[in-house]
Order: sequence, then structure tokens, then C-alpha cells
Amino acid sequence: MKQVLVVDDIQSELQLMTSYLEKGGYSVISALSGAEALEKLQQ
Repeated sequence: MKQVLVVDDIQSELQLMTSYLEKGGYSVISALSGAEALEKLQQ
């Protein structure tokens, strides 16, 4: 399964894109900011 990172500061848009990508077969890591995204990538 391919994995993607989605970053958006608008919660509703982040949820929409995450849902769309998951339905398309992707594993999604989502974050509300660049700092949060970097933190999640380091895990």
C-alpha cells in the first residue's frame, strides 16, 4: 500500500482529502501544520 502525507490547516479539507485518498487505497498520514507533519514523519 502506498503512503501519502497530507498537510492542511483547515480541518474539514484535511478530513475530506484523507477520506478521498483512503478510499483510493492509500495509507494516509495527516497533519494540520508543517511542524506536526515533520513530527509525524520522525516517528
